[in-house]
Amino acid sequence: MPGKAVPCFGKVSFLDGPVVLAGLTAEERNLTGDPAHPATLLKTDRERNLSWWNSGYYRTASIDRSFRFIPLYEVKDESYTVYFSIKPN
Repeated sequence: MPGKAVPCFGKVSFLDGPVVLAGLTAEERNLTGDPAHPATLLKTDRERNLSWWNSGYYRTASIDRSFRFIPLYEVKDESYTVYFSIKPN
């Protein structure tokens, strides 16, 4: 799971070790869960690809329309967001 949810001005961002994760969404989205427990917010995605392990790929855990989180350095020509509002469960 991602190492931690980092609070910033009432919103959170996610880190996987030293890597910032980008949420692939063009609109402002609220996440549901507990920032002290990142597993309530994100779950692993694309964990295995053929014969190697993919780390750093996640998907939202508890919202209706989920979206992916990937390392910020892998974002190319797509919309993304780094900071998210959290609604408690």
